[in-house]
Amino acid sequence: MKYKQMSDEDINHAVLKAIHGDAVGPVGEGYHQIKLKDYCNNPADAFAVILENNISLVSLSSLVKKGVGRWSAYHDSSAELRAVNENPLRAAMIVFLMMQERIS
Repeated sequence: MKYKQMSDEDINHAVLKAIHGDAVGPVGEGYHQIKLKDYCNNPADAFAVILENNISLVSLSSLVKKGVGRWSAYHDSSAELRAVNENPLRAAMIVFLMMQERIS
């Protein structure tokens, strides 16, 4: 998938669907009224996913430009399961979704 082109809301929905499966309908709808979490921006929502899936976050300080940091998220030091983004939580959720693609 082209995660860079997806909005935070689309990534949040994809993560929620990966976790809860068929209980989640299209964005804005839920068969069981599951509240859409903000995995890309809320550490309280994202951290459980990061810990349970052994996703690592690393600051790429050499790429910092005027206070805008870059973060790398990866799983088990795999170059294939790696994402770079200015938002560390978004990078981690992209790695989580990449992991789900490998499983299916």
